[in-house]
Amino acid sequence: YEDYERSVRRHIVPALGGVRVADGTPSRVAELMKKLLGSGDDAREASTVAKIQDHGRALFEAARVEGITDANPFALARRPKVERK
Repeated sequence: YEDYERSVRRHIVPALGGVRVADGTPSRVAELMKKLLGSGDDAREASTVAKIQDHGRALFEAARVEGITDANPFALARRPKVERK
C-alpha cells in the first residue's frame, strides 16, 4: 500500500494531476516514464519506473472499469526494459 501511495503521490499525480482522466494518453505516460528514467540525481532504476507504471496501470484500469475513460494509457505505453540481475 505504501509503495502504491508513493508512486501515485510523488510521480503520477504531479505528472498527470492537471489532466482529466479521460484525456490521459500513452504519449503523456511515455513522457513521464522517460523523465523518470532520465539522468542525474533524479533518475530512477528501470525496475522502479516499471513498478510506477504498474501502479498507474492499476489506477487507470479502475477508471476504465468505472466507465470514466475508454482506454488505459499506462497499459498502452511501452514498458521500460528491465535487465535481470
